Amino acid sequence: ASQVLKNSSTPGTLEFASVGTWHNETAAWTDLTSGSEVILTGWPSDTEEISIHFSAISVAEANRRLEFVLGTGASTFQTSGYKIVNPRRWTNNTAVSNWTSEITFHGPGGVASNIDGCINLRKQNLSNRWEVFGYEHEDQTAAYIEEIFGYGDAGGATMSHIKFYVQSSGTFDGSGKFRVVWRTRS
Repeated sequence: ASQVLKNSSTPGTLEFASVGTWHNETAAWTDLTSGSEVILTGWPSDTEEISIHFSAISVAEANRRLEFVLGTGASTFQTSGYKIVNPRRWTNNTAVSNWTSEITFHGPGGVASNIDGCINLRKQNLSNRWEVFGYEHEDQTAAYIEEIFGYGDAGGATMSHIKFYVQSSGTFDGSGKFRVVWRTRS
């Protein structure tokens, strides 16, 4: 179990290999009910996929987006090198949005919304560029559903952390939670 067939070093021969497994950084959902940011970290340097799940996230101010930036080093965050596209916001057929300084969604606009969603990052082969795809939606009502995709570049260094924050120094409130899981080659 938990194995796949792959090409061996001998041409024309197959061998079994282990399937990468998901590891959970937080062991459980973590509360995110106040403050303006949280730093996500803890995955090993050979991580190939990271998934950030968020549930019932609420923001105190109107018209503020949830944003994510890749980090390298103790306090360095990349504020360029992103190409994130929102091809269609599924409420009122809103036009396409593009972002180059962070990973983000168009956002629900109001302060009453509790937002659920997920951001998935997959490391490109032999690179510090991460493919990004994700979605967010209004908690329980599905009145607002949005997806994004694109990439984020860790600026030539190994990505060691991610900042999850509210646009323009806004604050989290309510009863939101998040968790982070990742997968390595092993």
